[in-house]
Amino acid sequence: MKIRGYTLIEVLIVIVIVAILVTIAYPFYANFVNSARRVDAMAAIAGLGLAQEQLRASCPFYGQNLGNANVCGADAANTTVNYDALSSEGFYILSIVANSATGNGYTVSADPQNAQAGDSECDPMTVTIDAANPRGMRGPDGCWD
Repeated sequence: MKIRGYTLIEVLIVIVIVAILVTIAYPFYANFVNSARRVDAMAAIAGLGLAQEQLRASCPFYGQNLGNANVCGADAANTTVNYDALSSEGFYILSIVANSATGNGYTVSADPQNAQAGDSECDPMTVTIDAANPRGMRGPDGCWD
């Protein structure tokens, strides 16, 4: 009677091959996941853009601050737009870049956090809206694909 089975060497070879495949595949997978989560920042920035336009319709300035209500201040620094700083999926914190809000434009920054914090390639994602860039100048390149 012959006993069938695998030798220790055969099992170790399979383990080594699987380890090599995982080592090669994991960075691609992590990059794919980071790229997919960037949609959260894009959606949040688009939503903030709509909120800014709604504020601007009744105020001479875009909001420099995020808050729970629209407040039209004496200047942009004292103007608040009604929008949450945390993106809907919680992967990004939004802010309006310091002193960027005026009557003509503003710059939004989305900083990755939590599970997305390792996405150093797109930290932060920014959009500048102004007369020269009414559709928005986005950065960094390659993060908006």
